[in-house]
Amino acid sequence: MDLVYGQNVLLCLYFAVGQVVVPEIAYRPATQLGVENTYAHLANQYIVDDPFGNIQFESVMNFVINILRTILKYITDIIVGIWHLGQGMYVSMRNFARRKVTEQYPENRGTKQYFERTRGHLTLDSGKCIACSLCSMQCPNGSIEVTAHAEDGKKQLDAYRWKLGQCTFCSLCVGVCPVKALGWKYDFEDAVFNKASLVEELKIDN
Repeated sequence: MDLVYGQNVLLCLYFAVGQVVVPEIAYRPATQLGVENTYAHLANQYIVDDPFGNIQFESVMNFVINILRTILKYITDIIVGIWHLGQGMYVSMRNFARRKVTEQYPENRGTKQYFERTRGHLTLDSGKCIACSLCSMQCPNGSIEVTAHAEDGKKQLDAYRWKLGQCTFCSLCVGVCPVKALGWKYDFEDAVFNKASLVEELKIDN
């Protein structure tokens, strides 16, 4: 019964449109036409009676189905658009309502908390350094220069230059140091007006 009812609704929709475009289109019981039509049986024994003979029941159904598909796609696109808009608004409103996490720098210099792994400024404990130059060899940009001399069969550190302008803060030098003489401190304000000031000779870090 649901199938028959649905077919009749589709036929009525088509004929309502067809009467405007082609007024000659009409329908009547298939038994009066003396023809056998499977689709007519599904449509409660009604088929299209077209005087021009070029409109069949199957084309009518395809026409109606295409209309319904277009309407369904239009409605679906609207629903999907509203859904995605709601997702974006949800993220925006959630961030608007939660606690602010923006750091008020430089006003908060005295109270700023740094992370343990902050890489601000390279430090050297020259009392531990054995002048092995592993840090200089591992540096991908060549930003470290180690100068040393031999004394009593051991190397003694003369100078340790760090070129801040070339450093990528990858921390390979700190990780490769066998005596843990290198480290990082939280001082990150290294902006200067003279490029030569970016070359620094490191001292002992107390």
